[in-house]
Amino acid sequence: MSAFIAVRMLTYKEYAPGYFFGVTLPFWGPLPEWLFKSVAVVFIGSSIAFGITLLKKLVLERKIMPWPALLCISTLMLLGFAKGIYSLLAWFYVPVFFHGSQYLAVCLSYYLKERGIPQGMIASQIGRMLLQPSALKYMVTVIFVGAFFYIAIPHFFQSIGFDYSLVAAVVLATVNFHHFNTDAAIWRLRDPRCREFLLA
Repeated sequence: MSAFIAVRMLTYKEYAPGYFFGVTLPFWGPLPEWLFKSVAVVFIGSSIAFGITLLKKLVLERKIMPWPALLCISTLMLLGFAKGIYSLLAWFYVPVFFHGSQYLAVCLSYYLKERGIPQGMIASQIGRMLLQPSALKYMVTVIFVGAFFYIAIPHFFQSIGFDYSLVAAVVLATVNFHHFNTDAAIWRLRDPRCREFLLA
């Protein structure tokens, strides 16, 4: 699906994003249509195979897809296939509330583990810990740090003559570059130290 969406954006200008935080983006294309059609055939084929797999699981094993996985796929489809104002809303929603919430959960879990969560605590008990003062303090700190980067810095530079949209785009690009590099370290589950922090 990701390949289909990316190739479509690089083949047809009407599907390519024209602006990002007020910055005009060039159209990096067009790619030949046969490439898009080939990717579309692969996407349709893999979607059918996926649907058949889900149906077999349901009929033979009485298992359905977990709701979080279904919501994940639905959200990615919304991100990729929405157009116009709906696409802009999806691009705002997915990174901020969907992807960001994953990292807040991971970081908060690590923060609480550092403060001595007992081994073997069940999920419902951990959920109740989210309302503890230490967890709330951490969340408030994270929110204020985010507001500093994404609100205070652009407003400060706007006040001294810089374009707000351009500064906001630079901040977002810088944070995401940092995010890309830290991901390479965080998700090394074969590393015993990372595995212990993330999965203990």
